[in-house]
Amino acid sequence: MLQLSQTELFATRSSTFTSSITSAVKNKLAKGIGCISPEQIEVPLMDLKKYAKTKSAASPCLLGAIDMYENYGGRIQLFDLTTVSNGKSDIPPFFPFIPGVALRYGYQGQPVPAIFVNLCRMGNWSMDEKTYEGIFPVTDLHASLESGYIAYKFIIEKKADDILSNLSVQENLTRIYTKLFYDALIKVPGNLPLLDFQQEAGKFIIAKFFLCYILGKDENDMSVNNIARIASNSNSTVNSLKSYEDNLGISYSKLSSFLSTFGLVFFNGHATTLSEFERAWISMYGEGMALSIEYIPYLLHYLFATIHASRLGGSSRLDKRYPDLQKAGLAKLYNSIMVGVLR
Repeated sequence: MLQLSQTELFATRSSTFTSSITSAVKNKLAKGIGCISPEQIEVPLMDLKKYAKTKSAASPCLLGAIDMYENYGGRIQLFDLTTVSNGKSDIPPFFPFIPGVALRYGYQGQPVPAIFVNLCRMGNWSMDEKTYEGIFPVTDLHASLESGYIAYKFIIEKKADDILSNLSVQENLTRIYTKLFYDALIKVPGNLPLLDFQQEAGKFIIAKFFLCYILGKDENDMSVNNIARIASNSNSTVNSLKSYEDNLGISYSKLSSFLSTFGLVFFNGHATTLSEFERAWISMYGEGMALSIEYIPYLLHYLFATIHASRLGGSSRLDKRYPDLQKAGLAKLYNSIMVGVLR
């Protein structure tokens, strides 16, 4: 799996910006500044606990996530660095969570590794900043704690590669990603929708990009071609799609070169740029989704929020696409990921 620091979109942010993020994690969040304690959201947390014990609760890891938030030194932390005096957060919503070390709360007197989940725009601090208000328990709080739990397993416990090696995860995640990527790509000015075999081949190639560049699989692995064909919903054979692809000179080495070579082949010589695609992606899916183009844990954060009817404070627009995501296999993906994180 591609790491956040390895992504092009993270690298395009200025060094000053990335340094300020690092500084906020070390000098604020680690010391508890901006962090929301369980006591500061006592009522919504109590409501969420009640919900977690009902048959309606969709998340099998919700009680575990609440436990990690309340106990063990706070291995899941919630934060909002938007203060009453400063309406702008040091960490914007397109960083939905960040790994770090919790020093203030700790466990048995020792610092603990933690996932800091960003609640920017989901609620607000009271005027005296003693309580955190306006957070919706069954939607936003639910989605945030669950995401923190999954991120802890992926990043801190380093289970990402094991979980993502599951065939059901790969097939459903690739299908969803391919749809999101293609739909954003044809929203770039000048890029017209592809038809018939061209669309099948284009989606097959997008799926291969996801599997090879983002998941890190071998481009020549036959399973990659098989999964890519499934994700493209193609009626053509793997061999015909692969033979067509072989003559195109598509680059899978990084996002910008993939967009450029894909555009040259499929959009009448228009080499789609990284900035064009990012703008189209954000306009369709929301500002918070920016880094999820290349980083799977962030993508899962936003995908699974739709299951809990959460718009994450308006940072995501995927709720409008929930029916299409379900058709693409969102429920199957969610169940497969849960099996992996709970194992």
